[in-house]
Amino acid sequence: MIKKVIVFTELESGEFQYQLLRREYEAIQSKYKDKGYGNDAVPHILYWDWDFETSPDSWICTQHPGFTMLNSSSDNLVKSFCHNAGDIGPHHLMEAAIAGKEYQTFTVVD
Repeated sequence: MIKKVIVFTELESGEFQYQLLRREYEAIQSKYKDKGYGNDAVPHILYWDWDFETSPDSWICTQHPGFTMLNSSSDNLVKSFCHNAGDIGPHHLMEAAIAGKEYQTFTVVD
């Protein structure tokens, strides 16, 4: 079975859009259940708003069990996404944000 579906879109992010996608995901779960599949068979859906007018510094990542909404068009985030087999989360956003050359000279002391 397919484990992840990636939807590149130009949706406007926000609470209304989140609730709409949540209801849509629940409808998909219901269809799988009607066909005899469990919830683990439903693929994780990543809705990626590929808005090039958004500043590269603007990150929105909303996670819900079953789907993720992401709003960003950062080159570093795309690289992180490809290198992590399509997994995306807050720690990937942080890594992408500090991946630029200007941050490579910093040293973390713990």
